[in-house]
Amino acid sequence: MQYSFNEPSLLMINMSFVINFYKVCIILLVLCITSNVFGNCSQGDIDSIQNKLNNSKTISTSFIEKDKSGQIYIKKPGMMRIDYETPEKISIIIKDEVVTYYDYQLDELTKIKQDPKFLTFLTKDNIDFKRDFNTFKCDKNNEIILFELSLLGEENEKINLQMYFSQYILNKVNIKSDKKSETTLVFINLKHNENIDSNKFIFKDKSFFNIE
Repeated sequence: MQYSFNEPSLLMINMSFVINFYKVCIILLVLCITSNVFGNCSQGDIDSIQNKLNNSKTISTSFIEKDKSGQIYIKKPGMMRIDYETPEKISIIIKDEVVTYYDYQLDELTKIKQDPKFLTFLTKDNIDFKRDFNTFKCDKNNEIILFELSLLGEENEKINLQMYFSQYILNKVNIKSDKKSETTLVFINLKHNENIDSNKFIFKDKSFFNIE
């Protein structure tokens, strides 16, 4: 009895089908992972944080920065106030790309025209981390979500931000740059959508904000 092997066997056809099927499944799995996950973050995590920030017309929080402490107030669009309460009382108001410092002890106002994007992006009506920053990376460890971002500041200064979220609430920001020392702000009792009077973003001399 003679056998011919010119035609492929049924077993070989079935194995070829199985191998190709698994290849397709692996490709689809890789596409799903790369399109929806950043590090260990899902797109849902990122959207939840962005939506919470974008749906917040005001943000207020106490903060600790090494040996300093104070309060931060944000009112959209474009207004931010930082009050340092210790060790020296200083207020900083950021409005219309103008940064104004007020030293209570010296009763002295200092004004500079610039846009510190690493802070004021939180005052935007529509925050998009992937659009607003040069680089964006997200990682998740248990309930902590870490956003790592970078952008170019004044005179092409590279600024790196690390933003830590717990249950989609911002609780710590680490700021590093090429020209300045590293700064870490720890937020305490951050609140969204509480009433903040617009007068809080005006110093005693309203004409001080008029730039010629």
